[in-house]
Amino acid sequence: MRFLAVIILLGSLAISFGGDDMTTQQIVGTWLHDGSVSPSIAILADGSFISSFESTNHAVMLTYQGTWKVKDRELMMTITNVVGSIRHESVGSIDRLRIIELDSHHMTFAYQAASNYVATNTYVRRP
Repeated sequence: MRFLAVIILLGSLAISFGGDDMTTQQIVGTWLHDGSVSPSIAILADGSFISSFESTNHAVMLTYQGTWKVKDRELMMTITNVVGSIRHESVGSIDRLRIIELDSHHMTFAYQAASNYVATNTYVRRP
């Protein structure tokens, strides 16, 4: 009987945390950094993404395109194309973002910004 209780408890924890399938469904959409205009990222159901960075006068300065997948609560984004004249990541780069929070309105993730520094960003789903 205790064994059954442990299985039920573990199952309920897995459901509340959400698996990769649940995360994948939740992450699809257009997200704005902290509710601002730039950067924005469109994560598409076909496994592609488009991310744009704008200047203060709303001119697009940099656009990344690529593919994405979620595994073990980590969003992995591979850059396949870059358009822009400012300094940028190279094609083939893979960004690994640890998903800290994800619901229907907010997404917060952490990433290694430098060898000794982990940064977090929060994005808000665009309506």
